[in-house]
Order: sequence, then C-alpha cells, then structure tokens
Amino acid sequence: MTEVPQTLSVERVARTEWITFQRTEQLNAMSMQMLREMTDALENAIADDAVRAIVLTGSGRAFCAGADLKEVAGASHSGRADYSIWSTTPSADASWPQL
Repeated sequence: MTEVPQTLSVERVARTEWITFQRTEQLNAMSMQMLREMTDALENAIADDAVRAIVLTGSGRAFCAGADLKEVAGASHSGRADYSIWSTTPSADASWPQL
C-alpha cells in the first residue's frame, strides 16, 4: 500500500497529473519529506502510460521558496541529517517514457 503524501497532493485530470505542493505556511519550501513524496509522485506518473502531462504547482502565494533551510540547519546540528537525496542526479541509464 502506498503512503498518502503529507506535503503535496496528487490529482489526475483527464491525462494530466497535477502535483501541488501543500506547505503554504513555509511558502512550499522543499523539505526532505516533500522531496521524497515529489519523487515518488513523479516516478508513479512517469510509469503510468495513461499520463501524458505532469504539472507541478504550489498552493498559496508561492510555487516553491527553495530548500527548507530551517530543516537543513536543524538537521546539521543534531547529527541526523542525510543530505544524499539533495545531491542525487538521474542516472545515465534512467528510462524515460517515449512520447
């Protein structure tokens, strides 16, 4: 069973997948949880042949303020941070759907 995202919403309208950031109080700043949830949502949409377009949007008055620096600063002092997700790039053999 897939976990329900807490920091974004995913909606299918016709053949378009709408991914909406839902951290309005933080101007949709990208937290680690939000990044993981966005990655999962994008991977699911890409794997679905019925999806022909993906739209990323933000709720409230901002699309995305960038990285959640409060989270990053707090994590670095506690010793619990795993920054590997911020530095990952798609592998050269990543498969993208043929349009």
